[in-house]
Amino acid sequence: MKDTKGDFGLGKEIDDAILLDSCGLPNDAQLHITGLNNHNGNISLEVRLIYVVQQKTGLPLFFRYVPGNIIDATTVKRTIEEMKGLGINTKFALLDSGYYNGSNADVLIDSGISFISRVGTNHAIYKNAISELRGKLESQENLVKHNGRVYYIIDSKVKIGKLKNREAYGYLCLDTTMRYEKQKHINARLADEDVSDAELYESMQQAGLFMLICTRKVEKQFLLGLYFTRNQIEEIFKIGKSSGKMLPICVESEETFRGHLMFTFMSTVITKILMDKLLNTGLSPEILFSILKYQVVQIFPEYLLTSEPVKRMNDIFKLFNIKCPETIPYKATADELQRMGAAECG
Repeated sequence: MKDTKGDFGLGKEIDDAILLDSCGLPNDAQLHITGLNNHNGNISLEVRLIYVVQQKTGLPLFFRYVPGNIIDATTVKRTIEEMKGLGINTKFALLDSGYYNGSNADVLIDSGISFISRVGTNHAIYKNAISELRGKLESQENLVKHNGRVYYIIDSKVKIGKLKNREAYGYLCLDTTMRYEKQKHINARLADEDVSDAELYESMQQAGLFMLICTRKVEKQFLLGLYFTRNQIEEIFKIGKSSGKMLPICVESEETFRGHLMFTFMSTVITKILMDKLLNTGLSPEILFSILKYQVVQIFPEYLLTSEPVKRMNDIFKLFNIKCPETIPYKATADELQRMGAAECG
């Protein structure tokens, strides 16, 4: 795959960067790996699928699964250790807030892995940043433009880890577009609810805010570009659940389930490679295969004879640097030879 990502000021350290996230796979089959999960009030029986994606290419590297009732934050150490056992080493990780806690920070740092993670709004680091930095945030020196949107970012040193003895960098960020959307929602609440002035002020102050922490100093102009590469793993899950056919799960044994996940992993990788290659062509993998399915062959005892490709087929072959041969060496099977004989007799 072609490397299309910058180094975000991190140099070669970003070459081995990974994205780590998980998604739930609803599964009504009564397997021991199925667990009861409560996600934002939605309760379901599911398996938790953990994917690791290479940041540089956006391609899946590795997957594992755990019962649906296991919390994401408890899986980091085992995931890192299993990857090491398979020879997959990394120097930088991008995590969602569900994976961040003091213990995981210690695990990653002790493993020599720098990381960037979003911090949940209930975390002390976030609350302290609001208290100490919110009033200083909206100033010209903190303004950052990214992807057509305006942000304010202010950085500070923070202490992380289980004992809060590890030094890192905290970035309190304000997305002005998201603030506007959330403030509209807050205003709509006023018509239906009796909201106190204190609650209203706090909600308005926090609208559009989020916080990132990183064990490396990252310049503000690179920070959002680096963190939002996490969207690649969301894309992978989307591909996996649609073209990759992760769902629905209709299996009765863990062995079958494991095989199902391996096939969906391979199909997701192939689909992602095709999507990247077809970018800006107006084609999708579905359209590509709907065109190429009419490229057929005739079977002869010693070779295959291909049909003449039409222009759209040739355009696809050229895109992938493929030359369609007139014949392909092939040894017909006994069944095929028998059918040929029957056809000649007919």
